[in-house]
Parts: sequence; structure tokens; C-alpha cells
Amino acid sequence: MVTWKSIYARSQADAAHLAHLVDHVEDTRFDEILLGILQDKGPAAEVNGFLYASSNRDPRPVAWCGRPRGTAERVDRYARRYHQLDPTLHSLPAANRAGLTLVNVLKANRIGDATYRRTCFEKPAFSQKISVAQADAGGEWAIVNMYLGQQGIGEHIVQQLAAFGTLVVPFLRLRSRISGFAGPSGATEHVDERIGRKLRRRFPTLTERETRVCALTMLGKTSGEIATTLGIRPGTVITYRRRAYERLGVGNAASLLGEIL
Repeated sequence: MVTWKSIYARSQADAAHLAHLVDHVEDTRFDEILLGILQDKGPAAEVNGFLYASSNRDPRPVAWCGRPRGTAERVDRYARRYHQLDPTLHSLPAANRAGLTLVNVLKANRIGDATYRRTCFEKPAFSQKISVAQADAGGEWAIVNMYLGQQGIGEHIVQQLAAFGTLVVPFLRLRSRISGFAGPSGATEHVDERIGRKLRRRFPTLTERETRVCALTMLGKTSGEIATTLGIRPGTVITYRRRAYERLGVGNAASLLGEIL
């Protein structure tokens, strides 16, 4: 049986680490920096973050970075299907109190579904997953998952990573709603949306999907990451990007960026 345990959110941590996360919370290096910090604390091989409201909705990815190949594809498959087979998520209680923070450690050999275990643990050689979940007032969980690629991890290392995870989950919420632009109505606009707005103004012939693909490409996202964000296949991302570039007469994202600045 998979159980979650209460854990207190830490109020103190390495100031340099927190400052580094704050400095990059709005840019595309955040995920990589987060993984680097976790690797300073233990054998973390991959990290991802999700927002999850209830068992009736798919979890929404907000961060991911890993050393083994295929991180974006694993996140995509998890968000679309494998979360239904994940005993960690399945056993998460209702988020009935804001600030409630829980931790769970799931070892690969405890996963019953062979396909999920093989895809998300055995192929990338992950031995276990440390998950820290924190509830907000609206009943939504922010969850950070830290995957370890080494067997026989000491309990003190697990506790150290879990403790730092309590400080990471608020960053995931901020990443999901970070404001890059305040529109006329006062609504917030994400960085990729702001770039998309400029693209639509400069190149009105682009379709909406081509605009989103180009905007995310200009932010440094890979085809796999864009596919996860938009809910399409990586090959489809490449097709949209190629069509857009051909129509606009540009050869790469840097050229396109020069057109809208």
C-alpha cells in the first residue's frame, strides 16, 4: 500500500540555491537549474512538476528536466496516461487544507503496471521517485517528483531531497501563472503568449498553432517539450514550424526573433 506522510515545509535553506531559483523562475533555465541543485543534494537524475486538481482531471506539467534521454516524452506519456497507473498519485488524499504538505517515496519494484514501470523507471534506470505535494486554498496540489538513478540511497539523502522539495513546490505554482505582461483588462500574459501576440501582429498569415509553435521555439523549447505543452506529437510540431518558416522566409528562430524585436 502506498502512503503519504506529512512533512513540514522548511523555512530555511541554502540561500544561494533559493536565490538562484528566484533569479531564473521566469526563464527557460529554471528546470535545468533546479535539477542541478537537486544533484548537489543527492543522486537526482530527473525532476518534474505538475499541478493536479482531482482524479477527474489530468495533471498539468509545469517543469521537467532530466539527464537520461526522453524526459519530455516521459512527461507527456505520464500526463496523458500513466498518471492513471501511478499508485503515488492514485493514493493522494483530497487537498482539503491550504499549506498541507505531504511526501511519498515510491520504489520502482512497487509499481504493478509493467508498461508504466518499464517506460518511466526501468528504461531511464530510475530506482525510485520522491514526491512532495502541497495543497492550496482551491484544492489543487502542486507536486514535485524527483527521480533517483541509484540503488541503496541512505534515508538521510531521501530526507534531504524531500525537505528541499517542500521549498520547490511554491515555485511550481509561480511558474504556472508567472506574469510577463499585464493586458488592458489586467489579466496576466505568459512570456510565450506575449511573443505570440507580437508574432500575430507582425505575421497575420500564421495560423494559431503555427504561432504557438514558433513562440515556444523562440523561448528555447525543444520539439518534445512543445509537443507536451500543446498536446500534439513532436513530428507535428516540426511540420508546423517548417510551414511557418517557409511562409515567412526565415531559416531559424533567431531570424524570426529579429523580425519582431
